Amino acid sequence: MHPQKFQLRIHEILRVRESYGMMPPVRAAVMADEDLRRIEVPTSYLLGDRDGATAQPAEAIRRTESLMPHLETVLVPGAGHDVVVARLSSSARKS
Repeated sequence: MHPQKFQLRIHEILRVRESYGMMPPVRAAVMADEDLRRIEVPTSYLLGDRDGATAQPAEAIRRTESLMPHLETVLVPGAGHDVVVARLSSSARKS
């Protein structure tokens, strides 16, 4: 929604990672439908509805649900790519 703010945040994250000697971020490819169909173990898929790494988070959820029979999905409102951190931070503020 705010590309300039998003880019600034990405650069900030990369600078922090570099300062701690962390490896560069991994750029994962989108998995093919055939690969997703082959996953037979129970799987959880958490995705923030504001995830900047996924252009259409709700569509990503629908796609994976249609291909993976053992999938549990959660689309977290108001969360970005840092869905777990965002959810934990939100819970801590409520306490």
